[in-house]
Amino acid sequence: VIAYPDLGMIHRAVSGDSGTPKFTRIDEFGDPVARLAFLSLGQATGNYDIAEATFTSFVVDGETYLASFSPLLHPELPWSLGIYLPKDDFLGVFKENQQQNLLMVAGITVIACLLGIMLWRGIARPLTLLRAHARTVSNGDLQPPPEIRSAYSEIREMVLSFDRMVSGLRDRDQRNVELAGELQESEIQLRQ
Repeated sequence: VIAYPDLGMIHRAVSGDSGTPKFTRIDEFGDPVARLAFLSLGQATGNYDIAEATFTSFVVDGETYLASFSPLLHPELPWSLGIYLPKDDFLGVFKENQQQNLLMVAGITVIACLLGIMLWRGIARPLTLLRAHARTVSNGDLQPPPEIRSAYSEIREMVLSFDRMVSGLRDRDQRNVELAGELQESEIQLRQ
């Protein structure tokens, strides 16, 4: 171990007669999280042969950590570089942003559904009333239609056209009644 926030944990006692300080090996290191990071490689303790970049994850006290290991490309130093951090430190902002985005999407979806329902009612209700009136007209009842309101000009124009058609049918029926009456009078006059 050559880098750690607590420098006192990096060096170990002088080795042998040479008096040269030695760096602490990971299997001798006092930080259990750092040791577990290297153990997540699945290699024998103290013999970490890392040929290429490797990514792992491990759990300590219910908290997931992400780890990355890479060989140092120096022929005289067969060292490996290992970095680990809590997953939430790395992805916490993304998780929080994802939750906010999901809430916004849910809110927009609810608003869009409510607007859709309002639009549907604004179209469906007048058409339902017009269809019901068309059924009464098809049964011969030419009474004036109920008042049908709509915010849509196309529906208002259709209602007005339908009203004119019903009014024309009433006028035609009235004219037919008048003609039938005249015909009866003519028939009576002819018989006399």
